[in-house]
Amino acid sequence: MIKEEESPKVEEEQRNSAGPSILPTPPPHLKLKKPPSKFNKCLRSIRNGWRRFVKVFDLGLLTDKIYLNLVIGIAIAIFAEINFSLLTPFILNEFNYNTEQIATFMSTLATADIFCRFISPFIGDFFKQPARFMYMYALLMLLIMRSALLFTESFFGILCVSIGMGLAKGVRQVYMSCVVPSYIPIERLPAASGIQMVANGIVLMSLGSSIGRNNFFFYHGE
Repeated sequence: MIKEEESPKVEEEQRNSAGPSILPTPPPHLKLKKPPSKFNKCLRSIRNGWRRFVKVFDLGLLTDKIYLNLVIGIAIAIFAEINFSLLTPFILNEFNYNTEQIATFMSTLATADIFCRFISPFIGDFFKQPARFMYMYALLMLLIMRSALLFTESFFGILCVSIGMGLAKGVRQVYMSCVVPSYIPIERLPAASGIQMVANGIVLMSLGSSIGRNNFFFYHGE
C-alpha cells in the first residue's frame, strides 16, 4: 500500500524535473503575417491601377517596334505637312510673287490634290503595292517637289511644281489612313488609332512651338 501511494508523487516529480514541454513548430503557411503597411497598400493600388490602364488602352502596342516606327513617322510627316502648308504663301511672297499668283498656286495645288484622291486607290491597285510603300513613295515625291520649289524661278515652273505637290499630297492623304490598319489586327485597331492621335498631338505641340519661336527670332532679329 505504501508503494501504491508513493507512485503518483514520483511520477509528478519526474514530470516537473523534465522541464517545460517542447511543442512542435507550426508550418510556414500557418504562421501569422504582419499586416501590410500603408505604403505597401498605396504601392499595390498604384500597380493595379497601372495594369488596368495598360489593359484598357492596350499600351502593349508600344512594345511593337514596327508599330512604334509607323506612329512616330506618321506624326512627324503630319507635322511637316501642316507647317509647310502654312508657310508656303510666305515663301512665295519672299520670291516676289504677288497675291494673285500665290492664290493661283494654292488653287492649282488643291485641285490636283482633290483629283488625285479619287485616282490614288486605282494607282495602288495597278502597281500592287501595299499601303506603307505607297505612303513612302508619296512622301518621297513631296520631298522632291518641295525642293524643286526652291529652285524654280518662273511662274509656269511653280505651277508645274504645284501640280506635282498636289498629286503627292493626294496619294499621301489616302494611304496615310491605311498604314496602321494594314498592320494592326482589327480587334486592336481602336487603341492603335488612339495612340497615333495622341502621338500626333504631342509632336505638334512640342515641335510646333519651337519652330514658331525660331521664325519669330529670324524675322525680328532678336
